[in-house]
Amino acid sequence: MIMENSINPYKKIKKRWFILMVFFLLLCLSRLGYGEGLGSPMATDHIKAIARHAQSLDIIWILISAFLIFFMQGGFTLVEVGFSRAKNAGNIVMKNLSDFTVGSLAFLLIGYGIMFGVSKFGLFGTSDFFLSHMKIGEGINNWMFANLIFQVVFAGTAATIVSGAMAERTKFIGYLVYSLVVSSLIYPVVGHWIWGGGWLAKLGMMDFAGATVVHSLGGWVSLAGIIVLGPRIGRFDRKGRPIHIPGHNIPLVSLGVFIMWLGWFGFNTGSVLSGNNPSIALIAINTILSAVSGSIAIMIYSWFTKGKPDVGLTLNGVLAGLVTSTATSALVDPFSSILIGAMGGIVLGLSLKLFERLRLDDAVGAISVHGVNGIWGTLAAGLFSQEQFSRNSMGIAYQGLFFGGGIKSPAIQMVGILAVFAWSFGVALTVFYLIHKTIGLRVSVEEEIRGLDYSEHMMSSYPMFDEFQKKQELIFNELKRVRELSALHEISRSMHSLNLDEILQLILKGVTHSIGFDRARLYLVNEQEKVLECRMAVGIDQEMIPLITLPLDKKKSIIARVVSDKRAFVIQDAMHDPRVNFELKKLFNLKSFVAVPLQGRDRIMGAISADYIFKDKIITKEKIESLITFANQAGLALENAKLYNELKLFNEELEERVKRATEDLKKTQEQLIQSSRLSALGQLSAGVAHEIRNPLTSIRVLIHSLKERLSGEDMRKEDIAVIENEIERINQIIKQFLDFARPSQPKKETLDVNGLLEDTLLLISHELKEHDIHIERSFFSIPAVSADRDQIRQVFLNLILNAMQAMSDGGRLVISTCVHENEVRIDFKDEGDGIPEPIRKKLFEPFFTTKEEGIGLGLSITKRIIDAHRGRIIVESVEGKGSLFVITLPLT
Repeated sequence: MIMENSINPYKKIKKRWFILMVFFLLLCLSRLGYGEGLGSPMATDHIKAIARHAQSLDIIWILISAFLIFFMQGGFTLVEVGFSRAKNAGNIVMKNLSDFTVGSLAFLLIGYGIMFGVSKFGLFGTSDFFLSHMKIGEGINNWMFANLIFQVVFAGTAATIVSGAMAERTKFIGYLVYSLVVSSLIYPVVGHWIWGGGWLAKLGMMDFAGATVVHSLGGWVSLAGIIVLGPRIGRFDRKGRPIHIPGHNIPLVSLGVFIMWLGWFGFNTGSVLSGNNPSIALIAINTILSAVSGSIAIMIYSWFTKGKPDVGLTLNGVLAGLVTSTATSALVDPFSSILIGAMGGIVLGLSLKLFERLRLDDAVGAISVHGVNGIWGTLAAGLFSQEQFSRNSMGIAYQGLFFGGGIKSPAIQMVGILAVFAWSFGVALTVFYLIHKTIGLRVSVEEEIRGLDYSEHMMSSYPMFDEFQKKQELIFNELKRVRELSALHEISRSMHSLNLDEILQLILKGVTHSIGFDRARLYLVNEQEKVLECRMAVGIDQEMIPLITLPLDKKKSIIARVVSDKRAFVIQDAMHDPRVNFELKKLFNLKSFVAVPLQGRDRIMGAISADYIFKDKIITKEKIESLITFANQAGLALENAKLYNELKLFNEELEERVKRATEDLKKTQEQLIQSSRLSALGQLSAGVAHEIRNPLTSIRVLIHSLKERLSGEDMRKEDIAVIENEIERINQIIKQFLDFARPSQPKKETLDVNGLLEDTLLLISHELKEHDIHIERSFFSIPAVSADRDQIRQVFLNLILNAMQAMSDGGRLVISTCVHENEVRIDFKDEGDGIPEPIRKKLFEPFFTTKEEGIGLGLSITKRIIDAHRGRIIVESVEGKGSLFVITLPLT
């Protein structure tokens, strides 16, 4: 629509009039001769007549376009009626009539001023309310009247779009309130931004006939509405899978689509606001091409995805193509219109599938047709527009990205799309939520099932079919009953499993999926604690299940009475029934429910309680009978599974006892073997040490004597030094054997751990310096401990030497002390290569070593010393990142 944009369209119309007037003036002068001159009365009369004729033609064209757009209301109504069920047809007619009547009045009095009044910050108009702009002095502005009716039918279209998406479950009073808000606020503000000289118009956004202003806005308001409303009953199954709800009259849909197609010519060609503009021919052909290509594209899409061409989708494809044309028909060539319309058809199919997956129930596909394709049409204008066509139609230069216009055009279009979405969706969501919380937006379950014709208007759209419909419903109910019993029979046959959880799931599946209850809770008797435990439930938060425990006293719980009396109970008004536990009322917001016992052969296993989420849904006699029949069969299966489960637990406990006894016996045998080995090792070590140390002592004396006789330069001195070192190493090995084989009890004294660490480091400072090991101390003030000084020094030496050997090329050894949970903790952290996992597991085993030198007793002795002090030693290591040895000693 050409109203106000980056270049004022009224100035362009005046410019055309001026050129036309000059042309006719010259023509008159050529016919009248020079003698009459420009001020000739005859020439002036001709010019005025031509101007009046041009203005009249423009007014007539705008009115014809407005009448065509108004006729679209009938098309919208027929499409929505045909796509809906017969029981709601009258309500749909009433809604479409009311949103136009109520909405038009609201727009005339308030909305027009917000849309076209004097702009405030480019956000909304502040003048022209209550038709105050219709007079100019003492005269009447007929052009403004023509424009007013044109704007009214546009506003009515935006409001009508939402009716289809929210069909078949919306309260009529709530719908009227929404229509007022859309026509007086949501639509006018967006119209001001884009067509009324607002901030998006100044930014350069192009929306020729309302792809965003009318259609996307209607789509986003529809989205907000169905989010608050929720899906129709039966639109999705319990697993969220979509169930198609067919409309009752596709021929009506077809007629409505053709009426809307005709009206769309008024939408698009009328938006030039002039009957003198020859571009209306281009706009008309682009309108047709977009519609046919959208229809063909979605027909092919449905053929491939469904195996057959879908009639409803193909008809909606026409509308999808038409929506795209509202933004592009005046700006692109016919071939681009074909491509844009075809893409609109594909976008329609994909978006419908997406909304189904999101469990959003749009009864007629309005969000996809108008909202999503409104986006595509608006973006397409920024992509496919060509300057020659925009100049031809609108007198302005507008070039799309694909024809050299750069990224600016689609970027501005996207800004407009996002801004309109944020405003229309945000305000609509707030309005619908407030309606829902106050007067109510959705009808009750019973009203929805019966149909809105009767519940909202006390009438029937097809009275002659009422009796037939009643008989048909009776037949359907009987068929449903047969299917229900058949499904229960199949589930009963499946309950041969001995797995308790599997049986419980099958029972609840029978209660909900087959019988049809929305919620179910299964209680089992706990004889030991005298309570009923809720073991499994459907329709409630699973985290609440462990919290549901009822006393096994029939005076305190109706469920316990079901178990005690072994019969079913139906509670019609749970909130005021004293037999129902207060906790159950609070947790489940109960109104009515049924509870039946689970009877085994010789005992009551528990009970089932079932109800509906929607409070107004009635628990029928047939449902109660089905539940009792099914519970009798389920109780037997549950008893078998429970007996099997008890036997299985007993066997598992017996196996565990045998396993523990076997492990204890194995450990005892290992300890005996280890003790005998250590005893033998002790005896052997003592004998070997005695036999080896005597000759070693003699050898050492002789070597020392020989060393004194050699001169200082004798080369054999070095060999003698090696012999002395090896003798010392043999002594150390013998000492380790004796320490390991015959460990001595610690001689405890009050010990300063930090001081002992300093003494130990001083003792081996020379070796540390030779191996380029840097010691970093982190000693905290700690209390003294009771320990054997020599043994703990040996532990420190072993760990420091191990760290030194792990860092063969030098490195940093961090030693830290602190108090942690009544223990003294000493950490030794090196920067070596780390210890692989397989080696860490054997690190403290006797005689295990990875070194070429040594016998693998150092860490074993270290662990034995720490164990004797009732402490702990832990090793942590990551390959390539060093190792950490942690020692803890008790404070007391």
